[in-house]
Amino acid sequence: MEYKIGVRFRGPDETILKGLAGQAMDVIRQNPMVRDLRTDWRQQVHVLRPQFSESRARQVGVSRHDLLQALQWTYGGTRVGIFREDDELIPIISRPPADERKSVGSLEDIQVWSGAYGSFVPLSNVVDGSRLVWEDPLINRHDRQRAISVECNPISGTAETLRQELTQAIGSIQVPLGYSMTWTGEYQDSAEAQEPLQKTFPLCLIAMFLTVVLLFNSIRKPIIVFLSVPLSLIGVSGGMVLSGIPFGFMSILGFLGLSGMLIKNAIVLIDELEIQIKDGKDRYLAILDSSVVRLRPVVMAAGTTVLGMAPLLFDPMYSGMSVTIMGGLFVGTFLTMIMVPVFYCSTPCSTGFSLCLNLNYNRRDKGVVTLLWKIFLAFFKTGLLGFGGGAAIAPAMHKEAVEKYRWVKSVTFSDILALSNTLPGPAAPQMAAVIGYRAGGIWGAVMAVFALVGPVAVLVVALIWWIFSTVGDSADKLLILQRSTVAVFPLVSAMLCLLMAKFFKQSRSALGTDRTIFFSVLCLILLSVGVDNGFVILAMISLAITASAPWPRFVREAMVVPVAIFLLIHSDLPVNLDVTIPWWLSWGLVLFMVIMGARGLWITPALPSEDVLSSGDSGPGVVMKDVGKMWLIVLILLAPLFILSPFLLSVAYLGLLGGMIFTGLMTFGGGPVFIPLAIDLLAGPSSQVFLYSKERLMQYIAIVNALPSPIITKLSAISGWDMVQSLAGTGLGVNGIKPIGVSMSPLGVGIWAGVGGAILVLAMVLPAMSNALVAFSCFDRIKRSPGMKSMTKFIMPILMSIFLSVFISFITTAIETIGSFPGSSTLWAVSQVVGLFALFLLLEAKKLVPDMLLIVGAVVYGLTIL
Repeated sequence: MEYKIGVRFRGPDETILKGLAGQAMDVIRQNPMVRDLRTDWRQQVHVLRPQFSESRARQVGVSRHDLLQALQWTYGGTRVGIFREDDELIPIISRPPADERKSVGSLEDIQVWSGAYGSFVPLSNVVDGSRLVWEDPLINRHDRQRAISVECNPISGTAETLRQELTQAIGSIQVPLGYSMTWTGEYQDSAEAQEPLQKTFPLCLIAMFLTVVLLFNSIRKPIIVFLSVPLSLIGVSGGMVLSGIPFGFMSILGFLGLSGMLIKNAIVLIDELEIQIKDGKDRYLAILDSSVVRLRPVVMAAGTTVLGMAPLLFDPMYSGMSVTIMGGLFVGTFLTMIMVPVFYCSTPCSTGFSLCLNLNYNRRDKGVVTLLWKIFLAFFKTGLLGFGGGAAIAPAMHKEAVEKYRWVKSVTFSDILALSNTLPGPAAPQMAAVIGYRAGGIWGAVMAVFALVGPVAVLVVALIWWIFSTVGDSADKLLILQRSTVAVFPLVSAMLCLLMAKFFKQSRSALGTDRTIFFSVLCLILLSVGVDNGFVILAMISLAITASAPWPRFVREAMVVPVAIFLLIHSDLPVNLDVTIPWWLSWGLVLFMVIMGARGLWITPALPSEDVLSSGDSGPGVVMKDVGKMWLIVLILLAPLFILSPFLLSVAYLGLLGGMIFTGLMTFGGGPVFIPLAIDLLAGPSSQVFLYSKERLMQYIAIVNALPSPIITKLSAISGWDMVQSLAGTGLGVNGIKPIGVSMSPLGVGIWAGVGGAILVLAMVLPAMSNALVAFSCFDRIKRSPGMKSMTKFIMPILMSIFLSVFISFITTAIETIGSFPGSSTLWAVSQVVGLFALFLLLEAKKLVPDMLLIVGAVVYGLTIL
């Protein structure tokens, strides 16, 4: 008989297990809707057990194994061969006749073989009699532990309804330490069936969203389409309540199908709306007419589907799916026809904000919202192309901020890029903060940084958790990820090439061709010997400022010596020579260069102002006030979370938070500098916060390096997520985090894990934003000095050399990655990378295809062709 409800207890001692099972049976027996109650160990039976005598057995040369073989042959038989009949193998069993096997009266006359004497001896010579005992006929094991299950069936109704009634009573049973309790039966079968859906659904959802993005060539319209899906939950919930059917596996399948139907309805409506607007019709009338035109076909299609599912209402297997589709489609269709036009009106569009609603919005409010929306889209697209951090993300950011929207000038962008590479923390969020602030104030800065790092951080956490909770951590399982991202590297390389060409023209007009080439080659040599790009920029700024200061000539020329030593000790040469540089020398040189630069700026008279400061270019006082407001709001929002969460105030999480903040402040140059510091902080038993093994952290780094956006924010997000999961006892892998013993549902743990990851991202980004905004507000006030004018000229060759080193790194990485794929060769890899680079360079130069489509095309090409 198949039992629909079961409770399994696991543990080492069978007596305790029987006691737990007895308590569960007493609880279940009190429910009048239960029948067929039993345990899977069944009733005990009598067993005749011979008492083996070690001393007597040694005298006749018989072991315990010999006795077992004799008993097995007498009562069960022993396989002595195999008989083959056509394709069937039949075992040949040797045993005594049936009459000799029916009675245990002649037990002591059984002959046991003695290897010492080479003959048989009676069983009575090796045993001290036999004992009749009670014994369990069947002992089940689960995961190598003894397990007993209490099973039953409902008299009427569904098994899930009865299980929910029993949950509280069964949960009150005190389970000792070392023992566990789980639900089996239909509940376990449903959970196992839903697990593959939970693991693959996020990827399917992303694929669906990207498909709609390709259909509309827009981000706004797919968001509107997918907002119509949650509306169906109203109808689904109502249908489940009225029918009394639980939301099980078939209901989940029905909801997935229902989502596709509602998405189709929204696409049809928006497509008709776009067609009427393109025909020149007024937006307000277009929305009304398109809703009326599409109402009949949408309602007719939904109605026929609802009627078609009606016969399945009375089917025991498909009733849940039927109720889900019927209720969700009935309510969701009408809400879609109402809410999709409202969502379409309530989002920014090319002709304004909320024009279709005909409401009395202030023009300034409309402009601010539209501006923030533009900032979000610009930096969201920039983040999708940001492979490698600040220097690599600069071309995409330059294209959006300088060429498309003209929020900053090209010279100002160069200043921002140079400054962000000399400050601690991730360079890309610093650049985004400064540009966003100049475009839309403090909220523009917040929106820019959020769009740059937020969506990709969420994607990284979901992707890593999915990979390591499903396919494991072996290298061959990550091949699909490499295929999906490697084709984007030639695209970013093409954008770098175009930006280098633009910078070369500007530098040639300021310095001349010979000087431009000389300084570019010099900087490229420094980068090739291991000097970080931030240190190269810092050295150049120091020399440019001191060379323009009113000091004696020998003092200005002597500044070359400490700068050269500074570059030398930060190259690979000391490591190759196995020379240890004392920390006081390294930091002393940095302090000396900063003091000399600041002194040179202070005593050098500024040049006359050439133009009026642009909008958003505020002084240090205004910027500090805005930054203070931002910090105040963040602290007010975070304080309740720390108070309410059982995880965020734990010593382990606070230690991780403090360690990541300190690591971020010590990170000059972004990802390449951050990685070894993160390994020292997080990896291995000797680390400050033993969150990962070194192998697991390196696998994480490989994944986050294959995805866009700064590596610092991505690794911070997944670290915060994993810390909370480990504190809840649901973490992946081996670490030194001790669970805090809080009982919480997986959904609750997931929510707090997301909050923990978001707080770590904030901890890495907010200090960097504050540094950049305050520093650049001062930078604007002193850049009219002769030193800054000189620096502005020489920054172009340095940036060109940095971009060239990144370009070479991207091309070689793409060739090596494609060449490592199964069935690929180096020649094939070179031809693919060169071909893709030439194609992307042509498309970018001619501006034939939007960047979003190029990204999606590169991903699809990598998955299908490479």
